[in-house]
Amino acid sequence: MNNTLEKRFQFLLALGTVIGWDDIPSEQMDIFLSACADDPTLREHFAIFSKNGFRMKMPNFFRDTEEIAIQIPLPPIPCPTLPQLRKKFSWIKESDGIEYDISSMEPTTLKLGTVLMLNETEGIKGVEYEWRLTPNIHLCLGYQHAVWLAEHQDEFPSLVQFLGKIYIDFPGIVVVSAEGDRRTFALNGLEDRWVVYCHPIRDGLRQTGRIAYS
Repeated sequence: MNNTLEKRFQFLLALGTVIGWDDIPSEQMDIFLSACADDPTLREHFAIFSKNGFRMKMPNFFRDTEEIAIQIPLPPIPCPTLPQLRKKFSWIKESDGIEYDISSMEPTTLKLGTVLMLNETEGIKGVEYEWRLTPNIHLCLGYQHAVWLAEHQDEFPSLVQFLGKIYIDFPGIVVVSAEGDRRTFALNGLEDRWVVYCHPIRDGLRQTGRIAYS
């Protein structure tokens, strides 16, 4: 097949009209632009993508860590509003400070999972972390669940036993600072207590990290 110059420009124009530009974080664009210059496999990957009809089949990295004792029933809890979050985290943007919050408000059960493969000995960076989360992001819990667990931790000895051994990520919500820094929430052990804290999503997931899901 002869791909003429005119057809190539038509293709690029059509591609540009169907892309949801507002859905692509600026940092993702920077990574792509850098990869265009440095990654020789990018052309091959895009060719495979086009031959698949421009549809993507996502591998499922998500797995339960089988820490069964940690399965804790959670009550229905409303998602936080932007004013509520900004009252505690004033650095969150006044407008559109919540990039997304798809965490459940229904009664649910806390389970612990990971997207790291069994043979991986190191953690993964933020872009890879988000990509691996994508097929199951709807299962992830959010800020309200982290707060509830911190407030009720004494009721669950099975949760206390993991203090200092793991941290628990709640990536069902991502918030954005005025500078464009994207963050999510987690539970981490501080001395003998679980505390809620906020960390950049670009930090990814470490070996000691667990994902709170239902």
